[in-house]
Amino acid sequence: MQNAFEKAKTLKKKIVFLKAMDSSTDSIHFYRKLGFEVCDTLQLTYPLMKEEYRGMVIMKKVIES
Repeated sequence: MQNAFEKAKTLKKKIVFLKAMDSSTDSIHFYRKLGFEVCDTLQLTYPLMKEEYRGMVIMKKVIES
C-alpha cells in the first residue's frame, strides 16, 4: 500500500480510491487503519454471483503532500 501512496504522490494525485467487498470486514478494518474511509457503496449485478457477495464499499484516502 505504501508503494501505491508514493506513486500517487509522484503523480501529484490528492486522493486514492479502492473498492472492497462489504462482506470482507477484516479488509475494511485494515484499510480504515491505513486512513481510508467509506465514501460510497455499490451492488454488483453479475447474474451468477451470490447475493450476499454483491455489496461493495468504495473507500478513499486523502494523500498528504
